[in-house]
Amino acid sequence: MAVGAVGAILNLAVLYALTELGVFYLLSGGIATEAGLLSNFLLNRSSTFRDRGTSGLRYALAALYRDHAVRFVGIVINRLIL
Repeated sequence: MAVGAVGAILNLAVLYALTELGVFYLLSGGIATEAGLLSNFLLNRSSTFRDRGTSGLRYALAALYRDHAVRFVGIVINRLIL
């Protein structure tokens, strides 16, 4: 739950900051969504799933790809709502 809260707060903070700086809201929304997703992925990898014993750049990139593939529907819904 804490990981999700950090991701949500980061998402909103980046969205607000970029939009206030004059970045088009759809672009700042996309950047904010990615910031939240990366934050959640990295925090989950370092805390929740640290006992999996997997390491290396190749594994991390494959895991990041799978993570984004699973969340793709949510990303699309988020864009449509935004």
